[in-house]
Amino acid sequence: AVAGYKRSFGSDGPPGNYEDLEKSDFILLIGANIADNHPILCYRLEKNQKRTLVVADPRVTKTAMMADIFLPVKPRTDIALLNGMMHVIVKAGKVNAEYVKKHTNGFEALERHLEKYTPEHVSSVTGLPSKTIEQVALLYAQAKAPFIAWTMGVNHSTQGTETVNAIC
Repeated sequence: AVAGYKRSFGSDGPPGNYEDLEKSDFILLIGANIADNHPILCYRLEKNQKRTLVVADPRVTKTAMMADIFLPVKPRTDIALLNGMMHVIVKAGKVNAEYVKKHTNGFEALERHLEKYTPEHVSSVTGLPSKTIEQVALLYAQAKAPFIAWTMGVNHSTQGTETVNAIC
């Protein structure tokens, strides 16, 4: 996580907080079984009845069973899923261009990188239906207060730094 934060933001420190779980209208949990392993996070999540919960995890966990949409991704395909979601968001014109121009650099290179991550390609990598990838990406893009969180499933992965960087 630390290396991913430093690569993304230049310093260590998660970009969200517990209260975000109570206020977000769309929450994507990746590799995070908070129902079994993080009771405070789960308590905060359960307080939020006005949210859509999406869980991406190869395992059917208690948290996955709480989800409105469960994404049973193949192991080590989180990055492909995230790139596929970004591909859909860019192609749908749902990027906040003013924010990107003002607060980021390298976005054009990212767009070129995302070209190959069509929903069909990502489906073949993750095992998820392409329509589901599109649906989740657009739900995220249209949310007023979206939130993505992860825990040890990402942090302990052989691709942990890259996955955290893609999430951020």
